Amino acid sequence: MKKEFLCFADFEFTCGGFIDDTRSEILSVGLVICSPEYEIAEKFYSTARPCKFPRMTRQCRELTGLTQPEINASRDSNEVFAEVAELLKKYSVSSLYVWGNFDRPGLAGDMNQHRRTGKDFSSIKKIYNCIADIQDATIKQMGLPQAVSISELSAVFGYEPQSGSFHNALSDAEALYTIHRAAFTSDLSKNEKFLQLKQERLDKIAAVKAAAEEKRREEALALPLTAEEQAYCNELSSAGKEDKQRQFIAIRAKFVRALLKAPECEDFVLAEFSQPKRIKVFRAEKFGGAARHASSRHVPFKRSEFADILLNECKKSRL
Repeated sequence: MKKEFLCFADFEFTCGGFIDDTRSEILSVGLVICSPEYEIAEKFYSTARPCKFPRMTRQCRELTGLTQPEINASRDSNEVFAEVAELLKKYSVSSLYVWGNFDRPGLAGDMNQHRRTGKDFSSIKKIYNCIADIQDATIKQMGLPQAVSISELSAVFGYEPQSGSFHNALSDAEALYTIHRAAFTSDLSKNEKFLQLKQERLDKIAAVKAAAEEKRREEALALPLTAEEQAYCNELSSAGKEDKQRQFIAIRAKFVRALLKAPECEDFVLAEFSQPKRIKVFRAEKFGGAARHASSRHVPFKRSEFADILLNECKKSRL
């Protein structure tokens, strides 16, 4: 029985102007095929000529580095993908590993354009069905807190594209191969560049979170605390209940935003939703229809009563 090889792939698509996912067409494809031990068996690269809109936009030329004469001289993508399909068969490859969720929509767009022009797209469809996004699984394997671009991540493992830049299909496929091999075969705890990148991401997330909390606090305190609210906050502070303090600020911010947005309004509604679990504050006249139907409970209140309603919600700890 043949062992299944791994295949790392990248595609470049038309972009810019009026082109969206439904109108995208393939400009180039790059593959790196390797054994389960990451020994490279074969590489593949080819440009492709769009069947519907072959003239590239300026944005597309600048992003990919491809030239119009290159594209004009290229085969139709379905012909290119027929060759790709043969390679997959040769190495018993069942999945093309890609980074992120853009490639399937891009390939679907290319099939759409072939369909609109009455051209065969059977080989494109075969490849479309083989696409497997490995970004999340690889990020999880590395213990990173969020996704990182191929160019930035592969650089910490010493990869530099021979083409001189990324957004070249073969370069990006090689980078993806490099990242996957490092994630599943190396000791990342000893890679100082990787550890620095990971810490930078953690610091960035912490900074964003802190900024969001500060903004929420400013919003929550845009109206003065009542004596009862101040006493409740003092009690939480004395008890060291930081989570409860953050909860109070978050809920109060919702109340204050609604009150300040409608300064002439006296009647409001606090509504709780289950999926996902959250609360929202509405002007009474705006609470109805889908919102009322979706809410698990709702509490009408007057503007002057908001602090009492707020404290009641926080003390019940429903959220």
